[in-house]
Amino acid sequence: MVDCHALSCAEVTVCGANVEACDGVYHDKEFSDCSTYNHIYENNSGGIIYFADGQWRLKVQESSSDRIYVIDSNAAVPPIGKWRNQDGIGYCKVEVARLDIVMHHPPDVSVI
Repeated sequence: MVDCHALSCAEVTVCGANVEACDGVYHDKEFSDCSTYNHIYENNSGGIIYFADGQWRLKVQESSSDRIYVIDSNAAVPPIGKWRNQDGIGYCKVEVARLDIVMHHPPDVSVI
């Protein structure tokens, strides 16, 4: 499971998607509810990358429940490589240009 308290600073690039809004550069978005999504990345066209149920997912609108591309992974950031279309036809390519993970401890955990 992805650690909700590990905040990443990544620049994620998606290309080759069959939905134009999915292509582009994604940046970290502050997440508000760790029980729903651990990390959210978004681009300027409405594309959203998020982690849920052992998969990294890519969809167009945050309010939509439909995911367009997925990859099975428990990685702390979106994995590099080809993500399959939810219909099993086609892929998009995902690259991570910058990666820096900073661990944050929940308030009830003391750091020794």
